[in-house]
Amino acid sequence: MKIETNALLPQNFIELNYRGPNPFAVYSVIYDIMKNLWKRKGADIFEDDFRWDNTSDPRDFFFVIRVRFKYDQWSKGWIRIEVKGSHPSDATKPGNFRLRIYAFLESKISLKGLDKFLAPFLNLYLFGFYNKQRRDYLDHLKKNVFLGLERIKKEFKMESE
Repeated sequence: MKIETNALLPQNFIELNYRGPNPFAVYSVIYDIMKNLWKRKGADIFEDDFRWDNTSDPRDFFFVIRVRFKYDQWSKGWIRIEVKGSHPSDATKPGNFRLRIYAFLESKISLKGLDKFLAPFLNLYLFGFYNKQRRDYLDHLKKNVFLGLERIKKEFKMESE
């Protein structure tokens, strides 16, 4: 059984838009957030996509980075960050980026080898105790998303909403 829950409900994602100097610096800021603020090691950070167009001016870039939070044997949280922007070759000109951040909790519970008489007890455990535990994990993910967003806003001198 696999349960996937969005941590940012009722939204699907949170978006930040930036226009100003050095927009590609968001790449290093995101890695700093993952390693120092969220305390994730390299094995928990995944760079799914990275594109840099050096043939145009401004130079377009796009990247997707995920970070994993392992909670217990059944659940892990994911924060996924997508950034699309353009970086001018002239440092005096402004660039831009659009950042979208997603967060979800994934729980995989194996029912393989479970006796049919024990199944009701597993359901009792899942809905009685583990449901609250999952809510705590979702709160942890959401808190980390907002801490990361505040750090990005601070680094790029964006107004907090």
